[in-house]
Amino acid sequence: MVFDYIEKYPHRTKQILGISYEQLQSLLRCAEKRHQEIKVKQESQKIRINASGGGRPTKLSRSEQVCLCLYYLRQMPTFQVLGMMFGVSKTEANDTFHYWIPILRDILPASLLEQVSKNESDLLFVQEVLTNFRLLVDSLEQPIYRDYDQKEQQKYFSGKKRQHTLKSLMFGMPEGKDIVEVEIGVPGPTADINLFRKSQTKFDKSQPFSGDKGFQGGENITTPHKRKPKRELSQQQKDENKADSNQVSAEFIKYSIDTIKVRMRNVSTGAAQDNLSLEKIKIFDFLVPDKETMQLFTRITNPMFLQMKNLLVTNENLRQARDLLLPRLMNGSIAV
Repeated sequence: MVFDYIEKYPHRTKQILGISYEQLQSLLRCAEKRHQEIKVKQESQKIRINASGGGRPTKLSRSEQVCLCLYYLRQMPTFQVLGMMFGVSKTEANDTFHYWIPILRDILPASLLEQVSKNESDLLFVQEVLTNFRLLVDSLEQPIYRDYDQKEQQKYFSGKKRQHTLKSLMFGMPEGKDIVEVEIGVPGPTADINLFRKSQTKFDKSQPFSGDKGFQGGENITTPHKRKPKRELSQQQKDENKADSNQVSAEFIKYSIDTIKVRMRNVSTGAAQDNLSLEKIKIFDFLVPDKETMQLFTRITNPMFLQMKNLLVTNENLRQARDLLLPRLMNGSIAV
């Protein structure tokens, strides 16, 4: 059912499986090749009495089996629901998933450190090269199903997310495009700083990092200043936080949204109502300026947006004064 839908609507593959249709096709080819290698190896180790080819045929093709595995990883349904989605039993869905997981783990690209971990000289070389970069560190949590056992529930209950989760920690290059190392599958309540300290041993001792406030207190890691209870940050601390931030300013986001709205309104057409198709949206270019340009834009537009905000507040105060005074003037409570 899911695989047929993807074949019919390939542009929706990323919403369903988390990867594009082209990436799915490439993954299917690699998975099929690895599957055949495993079968050939298993066949060479068997001592057969009967010819191969017997047994009950599988209901799902190998492409559908890989799709089932990816769908579970993306959507996290129960195996009963997963089986219903693919037209198989709960047991077969479970067995299919656990067969393909090691294969996908084997063929998909690993993190940079994991790729060179088997060769000590390569690992030391990569660790030394990485010291020239300040690596980004961040954590994420993925919801999981609540266990029946009360102790297991407490083990995975995250107070931050208010649900049961597994936490992962990611180390990336400064541009955020390449993953250097990943620590996955620890219980949700684990503190970010404790997970960071555990993973930090995989890097050179002088390796610099950059992270959010959850990593404060770590060694060789730059974090924003955090406001203490009943105390405010100094202006210098605020300026340092702003300088370290690479986020797009709120003024630029508002300006971009307003501009895009106008452009969308100009190209949307329809007999009964405006229609904006995916093809029309694809023609838009979304600008992402560099840090210097963003700072210049913010410096120029900040006074303008501040004045607009003050004028709106003034107008609202005048409106409230009018609504308060006008009835009293009309009934004579206040003399003119």
